[in-house]
Amino acid sequence: TEQQKWTRYETCRVNLERYEREGDIMLNRIIAIDETWARAYEPELKRQSAEWRHHGSPRKHKVRQNPSPVKLMVILAYDIRGIILCHFVPHRQTVNAAYYHAYLQNNLRRAIRNKRPELLDNAIILHDNATSHTADIVKARLQRWRWEVLDHPP
Repeated sequence: TEQQKWTRYETCRVNLERYEREGDIMLNRIIAIDETWARAYEPELKRQSAEWRHHGSPRKHKVRQNPSPVKLMVILAYDIRGIILCHFVPHRQTVNAAYYHAYLQNNLRRAIRNKRPELLDNAIILHDNATSHTADIVKARLQRWRWEVLDHPP
């Protein structure tokens, strides 16, 4: 809709103006968090599957390995310098507000303390507008830590 386009435009404009004011200082504080599906599949390297054979013997037919039907939800947190945390969500667990809150408190904060301690008190969080991210319990936790949430266009 036109309203969504306008909201997207305004959000981008505000973020761009802020970047023009603060520059790299702002970018260095951003921690992006996103969930994605990953297949539990580890392809065999060509070197790993090599085997000795007689000069004249026929080559062994290799069966192509299909990806596993098991999919895992992964929550990635990263900044301008690289990955801070790659968290695998337990099988059949949904990422609801309670789980996301526990992830922030028990996993992400510890990873930031170990890998990016300078961001512990002044992080800017960039995550989408999923209901688990915008829940009151999550907002309250981020406010308690004084972590700012960067507006994300819808």
